[in-house]
Amino acid sequence: MGWIPKEGKEILTRADSTASPLTKLDRIAIAALVLVAIAEIGTFLTLPFDGYDSPSHLFWVSEWRHLWHAGVIYPRWMPDSYHGFGAPSFYLYPPLAYFFSSAVAMLLPGASAMTLIKIVVILALVLSGLSMYYYLRWRNGSNEQGRSLMLLAAGIYMFAPYRFFNYTVRAAFSEHVAFIFIPLAFWGLDMILRERHLTQKFSPRGFALLTFAIALLLITNLPIAACVLVMLVAYLAVDREGQLRKMVTLALAAMSALLLSAFYLLPVATYYHSAQLARLWMPFPFMQSSPILGIFTSRAVMINAYGLLMLLGAVGLLVSVRSRSTALTNDDRFSSWFWLLAGVIVLQLPPLSIYPFLHVFPFTVIQLPARLNCALLVLLAALWSDHLGGRARWKATSYVVLFWSICMVPLIVVQLSGIHLRAREVCLPDDPPEYATRWSPPYDSLAKARTAMDTGWIAKDATIASATRTPYADTIAYDASSNVQLTLHRAYWPLWQAEVDGQTVQTNPDSLGRLILAVPAGRHTITTQLTESSSEIVGRWISLGTVVVFLMFVVGTSRKRTRGALEISPTR
Repeated sequence: MGWIPKEGKEILTRADSTASPLTKLDRIAIAALVLVAIAEIGTFLTLPFDGYDSPSHLFWVSEWRHLWHAGVIYPRWMPDSYHGFGAPSFYLYPPLAYFFSSAVAMLLPGASAMTLIKIVVILALVLSGLSMYYYLRWRNGSNEQGRSLMLLAAGIYMFAPYRFFNYTVRAAFSEHVAFIFIPLAFWGLDMILRERHLTQKFSPRGFALLTFAIALLLITNLPIAACVLVMLVAYLAVDREGQLRKMVTLALAAMSALLLSAFYLLPVATYYHSAQLARLWMPFPFMQSSPILGIFTSRAVMINAYGLLMLLGAVGLLVSVRSRSTALTNDDRFSSWFWLLAGVIVLQLPPLSIYPFLHVFPFTVIQLPARLNCALLVLLAALWSDHLGGRARWKATSYVVLFWSICMVPLIVVQLSGIHLRAREVCLPDDPPEYATRWSPPYDSLAKARTAMDTGWIAKDATIASATRTPYADTIAYDASSNVQLTLHRAYWPLWQAEVDGQTVQTNPDSLGRLILAVPAGRHTITTQLTESSSEIVGRWISLGTVVVFLMFVVGTSRKRTRGALEISPTR
């Protein structure tokens, strides 16, 4: 794997001293990648952020900025969704990417939502390249000349076709941000493996890095977090020596990451059934289960074009890694690369991909075969860094880099030309339907037409004297000759609390899912507010407590190891 074999530093020193110069193919591949990188950045900056998911991300970025200005640091409820009825989007969706966008908005208050997204995307692109660069530099132990080669190898992680289509065609904002943390997860696991192999000791720094990387992935993008966990398990599965202990270590890191993320994950588990997330589990047509078939359909042609391009590169790498690993049976690193590549490819073969897409959670929602391309990017960056550093002659890696770079040229031209190979539905900026509360009937176009007429509060046989509204609270003064039912311009959510003259009253949903309450006759004042749930409070304390305990454990373990090293050191 990524750890150093028994010979340790001697191998790296010898490799550096015998490193082969870059071949003509390597230089051409590097030049092509640099040109494509410039073209990709220029294309992204030139074109609007206009992909499949861009309306919801633009809306969320704008909402977060407004709510931060209103003093809501972690806005779980989006009050302006669905004609102002609101939605519990961030009780369910990970928040970290929008913390970033809101922080940028504090520095640039006049920037539009699209500008904020573009800035965060560029920052995430740079940070993901740096995290991969430092991982490769640690992994290879390179000298100054080798470090520049590691930077070039990190470039393929930044500018491979999957990354470009992810923030342009798909407009997967939070998934793009998650790529910052993927190399850190591999880095942490490799630190644990290297320390165990060389000294038979536990690496607290590696465990901390692995745990925090998984936690950051969980609060950024759940599908990528699931993919990375699958990749890490596969990464360990090949090495049979001490396999149980290594799997237990990974499991403990994943459990610690879950506790660190409890402030987000516990409300997800609590309110999962109060929204329409079932819309995410929809039947997936066989012809769209793999880019091998999907390229011939009329749906998502661009997405499948990029997917097929990545798949062809994976096949080339698989052949190369398999041929090399048969001659290096004593190094499990190459076997790990082989099995990860095999998994990426096999899961995209139509007969195999359709079954998990239809029946196996979480494949049905996270589109695992396509998103496993993030594993392919880590693999190619690592193998290409080996090749450029002269430690292994992975000639196929330069071919794949060159192939991807050449194929990106026509795809970038298509993007710049504004050509959509399939007409996309024009969506107004708003929440995606799956993050709506449980409207009955479902919140579709008919429901929108029926509820859009409600511009305020409705109370038959009552007079509204005054009404004020803030993002998370309402105050309504009314006068009624009899007991009436008041319908608020809010979607029902269990955490809405209402009071009549300071006395708590029960809230319920009406037939459409709007918030209603029964109020008595006479002149009264109603106040409603969105309260903090017990799961939010408990989750926050679990996360804070885990941070404290975890840091104490890591610091204590490091001091113990340092003290032990001083005790066994020879005296002068």
